[in-house]
Amino acid sequence: MRRFRSALLAVVLLLSAIVAIPATSAAAALPAGTSRFVAAAQVRVAETRSSVGRFGFLRLAPNRIRVRVAGTHGVPTNATAVVVNITAAGGTTAGTIAAFPAGTAVTGQSNVVTEAALVSVANLTTVKVGTAGSIDVFHTAGMNMTIDLVGYYVPVTRATADGRLVLAQKPLTAMDRRRINARSDVVVNLATGGVPASASAALVNVTVQNASPGFVAAYAYGRSRPNTSSVSISQRNQSRSNQTIVPVSATNVKMRIFSSVGATVTVEVIGWFTGKSNDASTAGLFIPGTAHRRLATKTFPTKLAPFGPFTAEFTTGLGLPVAAVAANIVSSEAWDTERLQARPAGVPSSSVAVSTVGASRLKVAAHALLRTSSRGVALTSPSGAHLTVDVVGWYLGTPPRATKFPVKNRALKPSRVVAVRWTEPNPSTGRSITKIAPVVVPNTDNLDAAANSGGGASYRSHSTLGAMGNVLVFGHRTSYGAVFNRLNTVSVGSTFSLKSANGHWYNYRVVGRHITPPSYRSIAAMANLWPPITAQLVACSMPNFLPTSTKYRLVITGELISVT
Repeated sequence: MRRFRSALLAVVLLLSAIVAIPATSAAAALPAGTSRFVAAAQVRVAETRSSVGRFGFLRLAPNRIRVRVAGTHGVPTNATAVVVNITAAGGTTAGTIAAFPAGTAVTGQSNVVTEAALVSVANLTTVKVGTAGSIDVFHTAGMNMTIDLVGYYVPVTRATADGRLVLAQKPLTAMDRRRINARSDVVVNLATGGVPASASAALVNVTVQNASPGFVAAYAYGRSRPNTSSVSISQRNQSRSNQTIVPVSATNVKMRIFSSVGATVTVEVIGWFTGKSNDASTAGLFIPGTAHRRLATKTFPTKLAPFGPFTAEFTTGLGLPVAAVAANIVSSEAWDTERLQARPAGVPSSSVAVSTVGASRLKVAAHALLRTSSRGVALTSPSGAHLTVDVVGWYLGTPPRATKFPVKNRALKPSRVVAVRWTEPNPSTGRSITKIAPVVVPNTDNLDAAANSGGGASYRSHSTLGAMGNVLVFGHRTSYGAVFNRLNTVSVGSTFSLKSANGHWYNYRVVGRHITPPSYRSIAAMANLWPPITAQLVACSMPNFLPTSTKYRLVITGELISVT
């Protein structure tokens, strides 16, 4: 962290850390815009659907609206920033939504991303208040949205007791994978997750699994359920998560979770905001800002690990010591489902879940309040997603010093296939067994001799693992070892693996089972349905998938999901 030599920073350096270091009183002036948080009763401030009744916004352009937030719905006129939940609803196409200070240029960030038409996706976001006490929202054509108030920030000039962020060293589970019936709600005791009675609001991560399309709402205990969505599910059995803020009190350190559909819900406590009974301090006070791009892995200066986990770091972008940031994070092109994790860079620490990517290739936007170190924040993607990060605010405090070197990401070079591994039922017991067979790559396109050796065979031009394209592995079903005799039992959704000459296993999820003519063009056409990196297990077959006829080919197509 670079040193700032003015008397102002001499004071700021005395600020306590948000986490683990006791708060101390602060003197003198604070950075411009410093604010404390006030939790609000969740209320809808804007609605764009004509079928529901449009209100709360001014249409500036076909793709841009303005929503007044300060001086309305109980938000004071001097509010510096608002926390809102934005839900995309009933759009005619897939698209994005971005919220930013009114009167400023459209940013490149995405606060909400939808993967298809007519789906609903909710996301929390923090937005600096701009012109006329308003925020502007840019959206893709045909996109409708609702905007619900969650809280706001008001300016302060000295240390305060309330409205300061405290982030837990380790997220604690307040409710673990509880099944909630449709149109039902449950009470969650946040005290079990570490929220103290002195808190004014809790910061929680809500994860929804095993649900049909619908929504889950988190709201304050003892209050009527608002017409809001904290987490939206757009596909059956999809996993989604979202951070949200819920007011609490000394007598009710609780919250409620409502689910519109049957769902399995987990609630983790990420942190909380202090209440009036706390000691005055500046640690955890907020400085709002406009979206500041801090990471874009597609333009990363070094090559990232392909197809598997990698860690990327970003700095806070502020020339003052801060202990946490508010950030908008978008993950895309993940090879498999994943749970994106964050931790202070270079510090031994527990990770916090940022978002849950419930399907491969899904693009997901998340808003998160994250602890930082003197070097910044480290994000880990288990499934190789591309990431963009836009910081929209900073929380004062002294960050821990980074002592560990940055994670060295794996860089795999393309390599030849040498073995195949798959699972099939044992014909005697019916239990699953794992089978492994060698794969030979002959110097010619005549695969017969290689396959006759009792394993698989692959064309030289289609045997490279770790490169864009398709790998073909042929095997017999009735002779020469018959390695693929029960290939028809490999089902869609199961996995198979190919081993490379450099010792890594490339793992594929089965996405297709087809019977084709024996021509290479017909076989490869099945892989073309699932770009960009695929593999196929191929053998002779009858039209009913059983052994065997040389007139047809059974083709099992898989898409790459990871490398181990």
